[in-house]
Amino acid sequence: MPPGYKINAANDGLEICPHTTYSRWGETTCSTCKDGFLCPEGSELGDDWHNSCPRGSHCAGGVQTKCPAGTFGNVERATDATACRDCPPAVSYTH
Repeated sequence: MPPGYKINAANDGLEICPHTTYSRWGETTCSTCKDGFLCPEGSELGDDWHNSCPRGSHCAGGVQTKCPAGTFGNVERATDATACRDCPPAVSYTH
């Protein structure tokens, strides 16, 4: 079984693993992407560094959630909302 595919039980054919899932060489089913990573359609790895969850977001089960307005995230591969921090207050300068 090639990576990024699963067996389609309805017709014993191959079916590409959908977005948020992956399969390694020889596996017959797709697995959920590992937290902190994204898995595009046809992924063969659930923790590919090229698909790290980007800064300003957190990712669980291959689903990316961006930090809400007024917050920021400065680490890659964040797995939950605790990675989103409040933005510092604006500083005004007077001369």
